[in-house]
This record gives sequence, structure tokens and C-alpha cells, in this order.
Amino acid sequence: MANRNNRLGFYWVYDKTGTPGTGYQIFQAFRFLGLLAAALSVPILSNSDADPSEYESLTLAGTAVSFFWVTGLFDSLVVRFHAAQPSEQASVLNAGFWLANACALASILAMMPILAFSSGFPYAVFLFFELAGFFLPIYLLVKGKGHALSILGLVAYGGYALWVAIGMHQGWGLVEIFWVCAAWGSLRWLGSLILAKPWERPEFEQMKRLASLALPVSGVALLGQGALVIDGYLAKYFHPGEFTAFRYGSKEFPLTLLMANAFSTTYSGMVASAVKQDKIEQTLELVKRNSINIIYLSFSFTFILLCISHPAFEWVLDGRYPAAAPVFDLCLLMVLPRMLFPQTVVRGHEKGWILTAAATMELILKLGLSFLLLPLMGLAGLVLATVLALLFEKAILMWYCDRKLGLPVESYTPVKPLIVLSLLLLGMYGIKYSMFGLAFP
Repeated sequence: MANRNNRLGFYWVYDKTGTPGTGYQIFQAFRFLGLLAAALSVPILSNSDADPSEYESLTLAGTAVSFFWVTGLFDSLVVRFHAAQPSEQASVLNAGFWLANACALASILAMMPILAFSSGFPYAVFLFFELAGFFLPIYLLVKGKGHALSILGLVAYGGYALWVAIGMHQGWGLVEIFWVCAAWGSLRWLGSLILAKPWERPEFEQMKRLASLALPVSGVALLGQGALVIDGYLAKYFHPGEFTAFRYGSKEFPLTLLMANAFSTTYSGMVASAVKQDKIEQTLELVKRNSINIIYLSFSFTFILLCISHPAFEWVLDGRYPAAAPVFDLCLLMVLPRMLFPQTVVRGHEKGWILTAAATMELILKLGLSFLLLPLMGLAGLVLATVLALLFEKAILMWYCDRKLGLPVESYTPVKPLIVLSLLLLGMYGIKYSMFGLAFP
């Protein structure tokens, strides 16, 4: 039964190694769907004067001040936990909790300029609990609680979407909605508090070691994934009338990103353990075999979304943001580079410098292409620049794995299925925009 479910993608069994990677992927899928549903509730269900652009501006700012350290700290926490001796693992988790809270507080302080919004302060409180409370799913991940992760994702983000929808329907403003969501998010933070036991003596050596490991990974995330944040601000500056449409269209960005990051976070810890135990070949074979699940799942969703995007956006948004669907379709092409996982291998080997170098080159290329393509193609140029830059970064990392680590791409990637699915996606995209005469934004 497990093998049959593995071929389907979503399966409710633990990975054979004991690390519940699928549970974390399902958690991230629920997280994305909950945040998307909440964002769409603002223009669709609002019976108040809530401004969708204010909601999107706040969430964009919240992402800008936190995404990089969330990725760096929690990815590094997983790697450090698996690399540590059993007697050290509790202190590693304790250090992760303290650092998560410190970084969440720093993010709130960095948001001071946007607190001029009437809803700015309650959003900042909500964001603190959201960021610091992310320790809880990471704790469940490293403890092997796959089913609990899936349930947590459904309850936490299903509840968030439900509270936003109820508030919009009842005519609440964003102030009231964010206060309610902050109270809801505080429950996850309390769960983290109980499990981390921060009242026990913190070990500052562990904090320093975890911080030193997380710093370069956070830098890589800032340089690499920061392109998505840059896109939002470029769209807001150069095409202010289409900013909200761009934000709705680029909601696809987190889908494959979150699922791919969940996979990479899980298996980078396994690669770190394998390097320590000299079992790298067996572990990379496991990465290759299990990555086919997320590849098939991501491409299946992408094919379906590409077919239905225009009528779906027309129906959901009542025709108010026509530029959203073409932006969304271009964002779907992000699945091509995201289904490559050389960063998992590099991170597991703790070669942070090449991650930083590749991300720096990606950002430079991204900015150059954005300013080149934005006047020529409009919003489409922003997304296309991101796709090309990310492909370039993955090519650098694959070259490093092959030449410096002696691990060719075939050792951790199902190459043939990925090539076939990529060609099918590009063909479908070309057919849709050439045969049906659809226009780019």
C-alpha cells in the first residue's frame, strides 16, 4: 500500500527513514492554501471598508522582514538537530526557540515604518506569533510526527482563513481581524513554549553554533528568494495601478516554493547525517526516489492550473483584476527550477559559501533582467527574469555538486521524468497563448 501511495504523491505514511517529510509538505500546502484563501476573502467577502491594497502591502512588508531568517534558522535547526549527538538535541531545540523569538521581535521592530497603517500594530502582533510559532512545526518534523504536522497545518491555517472570511463577511475592519488572528496564532506560540522548555538553562554555545550555521543560509535566502519581494516592490513602483493584480497573480509563487522548501529542509538534515555516517550514496538514492512524488504532484497541479487560470480568476475576482491571470501563468513556470534540489545536497554537506555565491549571482542577474525586461514586457518581464535567474542559480549548484563533490545530477534527480514534464508544460503554455490569442499583462 505504501509503494502505491508513494506513486500518487500525497501519502499518509512516514518516510522509511523516520523523518516525516510528507507531513511537512502537507503542512506547507495547508499553509499556502490558508494564506491564499485569507487574501482572496478581502476583496470577495468584504462588507466593510477594508482595502485589499492595504492588506497586500502589510503582508508584503511582513514577508520582506522575515522570509530570509525563517528559512535560514529553521533549515539550519533541522540540519543541526540531526548532526548533533542525542544528548545535545534538547539544547539545540532550546536554542532554536530562543533565536526564533529574538528574530521575530527584530522583524517587528523593522516594520516600525509601516505601523502608520491603522491596522499596522495588530498585524505586527499577529506576525510575531506567526513567526515565533513556526518553531512548533519544525519541532514536530525533527521528532518524527508526520500526521501531527498535517493536522497542525489544517487547523492553524484553516482557522486563520476562516477568521479572515468571517471578519470580512461581518463587516470587521483589518484592525479587528488581525487582533483575532493574533489571538489564534498565540496558541501555536504557547505550544512552542511548552515543548521547547525555555525556562531550562539555555546553552549560549548552542545558540552561537546554530546562529553561525543559520547566518549564511539566511543570506542565501535573502539573495535568492528576495527576488520575489523585489518583484512586488518593482510592480508597486512602476505599475501602481496593477500592484494588487500582480500580488494576486503571483500567489502561485509560494505553492511550489513552500513544497520544495519543505522537501529540501527535510532531506538536507538526512544528507547531513549521511555525510557523518559515510552513507551518502544510499541517502541520495532516497532523495531521488522520493523527489519523484513532489515532482509529479507539482506538475499535475501546474497543468490543471494552467488550463483553468483565466476563467478561475475571472470568476473568483469578478473580473476586477484582469492582469492577475497572465502573471499567474508565468509564475507557474517557476516549477521548472524548483523541482531541482542541488541545494539539498550542498546544504547537507554544510558548504554554505557556494550557496551564497550562487545566490549573489542569481540576484545580480535577476535585477539586470528585471530592469531590461520590465519596459519591454511589463509585469511579465518581472516574472520571466525571476524564472531565468533561478535556473541560472540551480545550474551553478549542480555544477558544484558534480565537479567538487563528485555527485552528478543523476545521483539525486530523476532526470528523464523531469525533462519530459518540463517540455510538456512549456508546450501547453505556448499553445495556450499562441492559439487562443491571450495577452500578457
